[in-house]
Amino acid sequence: MESRTGLAPEALDIDHLAVDLDQPLLVVHDHDDAVIPFADALRITRATRAELHETRGLGHREVLRDAQVLDRIVGFLEARAA
Repeated sequence: MESRTGLAPEALDIDHLAVDLDQPLLVVHDHDDAVIPFADALRITRATRAELHETRGLGHREVLRDAQVLDRIVGFLEARAA
């Protein structure tokens, strides 16, 4: 990662970066993600107190093409905008 971005891995560690955010967070992650382990989603949600929306069978890329996931994201955003 460092050779591709020029940043140390610690600089891109989302659970450390998100701790200081002063807004609700939603993590959407699939149990069958072959790129990023599901354990990372659990670690991030614990570190940030984010809400976790779990999916199965969508993998890494299809998760954002799923109608139920998109509905969940829109509902999350709408609830915070009200």
